[in-house]
Amino acid sequence: MESLKHFYNFVNKLNETNSRNYKMEILREYSNDDDIKYYLHFLFNPYIVTGISDKKLYKQMSKDGKSLYVLGLTNNNLNSFEDVLEY
Repeated sequence: MESLKHFYNFVNKLNETNSRNYKMEILREYSNDDDIKYYLHFLFNPYIVTGISDKKLYKQMSKDGKSLYVLGLTNNNLNSFEDVLEY
């Protein structure tokens, strides 16, 4: 989950301003970061279809808070966010 927090910080930096130059500077700063590249590739690749609909996202989370029920996934091999993306 640490890489997800890292990506969250990256997105927040990009959203701080509308300045194109500042955004380009941030992109250069993260240009060698494999985690950021992975998430951007997943989010913006038109050939990746997740099958996650709004209906699945709005399902109630299980009581333990660790379940991936919210996405309708019950596979026990999904231990991280990256596992969910690969699924």
